[in-house]
Amino acid sequence: MTKQQARAIRQQVTGVADGDGNRSGIMLIQGMFSYVPQNAGVYVRISDDPRGLERGVKRQIEDCRVKGDLLGWKVGKEYCENDTSAYRKKKTTLPDGTVDWRVDRPKWRQMLEDLYHGRIDGIIVYDQDRLLRQPRDLEDLIDIVEFVKRPVTGITSSINLLTSEGRMLARVLAAAALKSSEDTARRVSRAKLEDAVNGTRRKVRRFGWTLDGEIIEDEAKAVQAAAATVLKTGSWTSATVLLEHGAVRPMSAEHWSASTVRNLLLSPTIAGLSLYRGAMRENSNGNMNAADPASDAIKDAEGNYVKNGLPEILEVATWEKLCQMVKDAHEGKPPVLPPTKKYLLSGMLKCGSTRNDDTVCGTGLIGTVIRRKKYPDRVTVVYKCPGVAHGGCGKTYRQAAPVDAFITDWLFRYLKRKAPRQTAAPAAPVERSANAVRLEELQERLADMRNKYNTGDPSVSKETFFSSVPAMEATIKTLTATVAKEQTAPAPRYTPDEVAAEWEQADTAGKRAILSRYLVAIEVKPSAAKGRAPFDHTAIVPIPKGGAKR
Repeated sequence: MTKQQARAIRQQVTGVADGDGNRSGIMLIQGMFSYVPQNAGVYVRISDDPRGLERGVKRQIEDCRVKGDLLGWKVGKEYCENDTSAYRKKKTTLPDGTVDWRVDRPKWRQMLEDLYHGRIDGIIVYDQDRLLRQPRDLEDLIDIVEFVKRPVTGITSSINLLTSEGRMLARVLAAAALKSSEDTARRVSRAKLEDAVNGTRRKVRRFGWTLDGEIIEDEAKAVQAAAATVLKTGSWTSATVLLEHGAVRPMSAEHWSASTVRNLLLSPTIAGLSLYRGAMRENSNGNMNAADPASDAIKDAEGNYVKNGLPEILEVATWEKLCQMVKDAHEGKPPVLPPTKKYLLSGMLKCGSTRNDDTVCGTGLIGTVIRRKKYPDRVTVVYKCPGVAHGGCGKTYRQAAPVDAFITDWLFRYLKRKAPRQTAAPAAPVERSANAVRLEELQERLADMRNKYNTGDPSVSKETFFSSVPAMEATIKTLTATVAKEQTAPAPRYTPDEVAAEWEQADTAGKRAILSRYLVAIEVKPSAAKGRAPFDHTAIVPIPKGGAKR
């Protein structure tokens, strides 16, 4: 072969004629074929590897090393990005504070930095579409290659960024790869939307269900307790603390966070509804719609929710209340919360007086305010047993302040005797049983009905009142006995100092919750002292969980 023929072949392969190139040392034509990297980097990437097996990237590494041996390159550092897209961009805040949308590939950025600083002196990649899919990324690579004059090569495609023709071809291939990714994304989004509309779901393990879609009882109960806490208190932090103190852990972390709890409880899936947050939903970025979480659920043409085939853990109405609470907060509206007990021991104090039939009353004492006509500015808070017309005996009456102080003092004396020396988290979430919740709701309904009847509210007629009250009272009596049996489990094991710190920061509802950890009830017996005699603490009998009084 003559020299002219050799030059013609080199020009045809490289696109560079003799005489072109960098006169400072290495010719551009030699930059691809004469320079032999002594510490080349290998870049490998797989877009989707949900199981994390890394089989694809391992095959790519093996093939790239074989390619390096064939070229005579010495391969050093490996840059592996498994289960990583080179197409999907996300919002990124740059060091100068500006916001941009870029593909998040830390190993790719590290490789560019290493090539620029000479830590590697060449790049081997399986194919250009493994290297990049966004033209912006290609331009970043071209800028560095032009500056350092070091080669990039592929196994299944020829990559030569050292020549203008090679760069033009790379740009065409990058544009084609981007178009292919966009087409694929559109087809996948359309398929996912169709699955959501049809109620079809992937067979994956979700919190609360097994892989086969059967409910896991302890996880479901934890979700239900957390939802009840949010609806009652309006606090996601309280629900997070409740779950963190429990035995159930999140699927992909050691500890619960408020964001994890929100995403779990606000997902339509938890209510057995079909979910879609894909690209074909208007203004969707794949995340929960923070302004209106309920809109993430798919509805059919009649406006009804589409079921996903999973048994619901939260009732749809409960899930909608949670979503509405978040929507209201986003719009600046205050949360609508159920009424809470105003006084520390309302309902926890049980009347120990004897009725006319010689049975113990057992009715919960109610906190109320008394204003005397002689001293209208003086306000006294008292606990009293409701009258006979309201289900009580009306015989027990105590000022609230000394009773509150006595029970508070009793709690910490009890903790010093019974609590552990060191912290031990409770074995299960601290939550009320379904019977306890039903009992409290029934008591409140009964009290509300009596109040409306006594005030002449037309919504409660005599017929309704006298036909409903006896049945409700009988149910309350049965539930009271059932709840008393259920609440014999030992209280959560906290040190006295921990409880004291929690008590100092708690409001009335929080202090009631603390007391309920350790107390079944507080019996208020008839006082031996009469009139203006000193407070008779012996008539106040706390009943701790475990059965023994005091």
